[in-house]
Amino acid sequence: MPYWVFAFLILLPVSLHAEEELRTWTDQTGKFQIEARLHEVKGNQVTLHTKDGREIAVAIDVLSEKDQALLKKQPAANPFGGGTMLSNKPETKPTPTGPPQELLTKEAMPTELPVGGQPIGLSINSEPTAIAADPGPAAATFHPFSTELEKVDAYAKLSRPVLVEPEQALYAISVHRVGNSVSPDHFGRLYLASPQHPEGQVVLDLPETLVLLDHYPATDRTLIVVGVDSPSQRGGDLVLLEGLAAGMPTALARWHLPEWQKPGFKPKVEYARLLDSEKAVVQVNSSIYVWDLQAGKSIFTMKDARPGKLQLSGGQRYLAIPNRGAVCVVDLKEGKQLCALPFSTPTTPEVAFSPDGTKLAMIAGNQYQTWNLPEASVQHEGTIAQTMGVFFGWLDDELLLTQMGGVIDPALGASLWRYTLPPGNETPTTQPGGVVMLNGSSTTPKSMLAVEVPHAPVKAVRQKLADGGDDIFLTRSGTEVALKVESLPDVDEKIILDGLKTAVERAGWVVNPDASIVLVAKIDRADEINLNFRFIGGAPAGAQQTARLKPYTNSLEIRHGDDILWKRHRENMVPRLLRIEDGETVQQAVTRYERADPEYFSRLQIPPRILKPEVSQSIGRSTIQDQKWRD
Repeated sequence: MPYWVFAFLILLPVSLHAEEELRTWTDQTGKFQIEARLHEVKGNQVTLHTKDGREIAVAIDVLSEKDQALLKKQPAANPFGGGTMLSNKPETKPTPTGPPQELLTKEAMPTELPVGGQPIGLSINSEPTAIAADPGPAAATFHPFSTELEKVDAYAKLSRPVLVEPEQALYAISVHRVGNSVSPDHFGRLYLASPQHPEGQVVLDLPETLVLLDHYPATDRTLIVVGVDSPSQRGGDLVLLEGLAAGMPTALARWHLPEWQKPGFKPKVEYARLLDSEKAVVQVNSSIYVWDLQAGKSIFTMKDARPGKLQLSGGQRYLAIPNRGAVCVVDLKEGKQLCALPFSTPTTPEVAFSPDGTKLAMIAGNQYQTWNLPEASVQHEGTIAQTMGVFFGWLDDELLLTQMGGVIDPALGASLWRYTLPPGNETPTTQPGGVVMLNGSSTTPKSMLAVEVPHAPVKAVRQKLADGGDDIFLTRSGTEVALKVESLPDVDEKIILDGLKTAVERAGWVVNPDASIVLVAKIDRADEINLNFRFIGGAPAGAQQTARLKPYTNSLEIRHGDDILWKRHRENMVPRLLRIEDGETVQQAVTRYERADPEYFSRLQIPPRILKPEVSQSIGRSTIQDQKWRD
């Protein structure tokens, strides 16, 4: 039976228009250049209009000396220039529109949030610098509990649990559903749950969809988005609430997202966190804004940032913006980038600030790095045996929790325990002492579950590993390994062998043909599969075509006798959005991706230290059963 995957195909017209005053701008490293014309110099930033039609803000100090010298020759700005002509017309400005009781109804008439705030230029080439700790409020005692919500079908969407009142361990969660042919149910609900309430309390029930984004406990303000579609959760309006902790949320303001009327895809809130009672940092599509949601004012903008998953420090001052190979840290109080912290590989890591605000952890694949922010230095970095998957956050100021790697101790360089969370927990809420997550399925009632992490067995394993020192590892710096290649006739084995040597040297190992630990690299072909494509650009829209692909596979196993210590496997596939060149068929475009990748092995990050099999067996796994961990 053929394996069917669905991807989108897009036809992109290319049209470059010449502009006046175009010149080439270069950064200080000389690696990056762009053709653009100067638009504005303001403070320590310059705004450029690029040849491809974008407006970008760049910090002046990252530009080349030649470019900085050019900017210094620009005439000084007239402090009395600009302005607008006075008019007898009444002043118009963004307003929440309507009394509070109408802001959550379809009669509300919001206006669009502005986007013209002070630009903040981002650069991944900015040097690391010391950053003062920005801790969050002291963590309250963690209380395990389980609260039943409701039975919903697979089309309903649930938000992540959000802490509302720390002392009472009061959490909120939203449930929404878009009506469809299966069921006409269309709603948005907001629940409260705590150890004192074994049944969730519905505090807001709307006839349109509702997604909980964040809560600011100090002033009992809440941020939601109302009116999103499914399953993409695009569109909707931002709404600022007050009074959630008391169980009586009232709307204070409602706003359309930027470009909410633009044809095509609706805008999507990718990330949103409250900074205080009025201000919020929000990522809409690929741009980041800081808005005053009470006044409808744009404070800062980072347009077309195209970041990874954003993270805010505990005190809401710093924003970590991941990019390929580095993480930009922005001071949201001062409105400027402080620095960029490089990551060990040219990938985009997931990040999180430690509760005490002194560290920033970065994770991608099976690699991690923790930065000491006040010292502007790497505290720990390494590669573990497991792919870590989604980074859930810090459990305390020393341990990390990941989706597939479980509890990671950066100081030991090892996974301590693996926790399997129920399906639907892409973003559980971590806090010192435990995790708050969702439990249940489309056939059972949903519940909010707070459980201890790490629990008692993990603490025992951690102590055992710490006491064992280097003796618990089968491989470490200086370990001797042999290399073996198994490949197809049309693939150059020398490239594979050279790549293996590069990966081995990076791990700190030594190649010895007679070693008992053997690295076996293979390149092979998988079974042929059918791929279905649907046109989403060009004509005819919606038309479908099928192409065939016989993928090449890359695999690596690290063996010691009959034991497989570590392995990786990869198949080359086509991207989800496939671009068709002029005159090219779909099959020809797919065939471009049907090729061997012998350089894959040079890019592999092999864990330098691999636990002995007998030690690895002591690292357990826990799953949820009867609302608690079962080891």
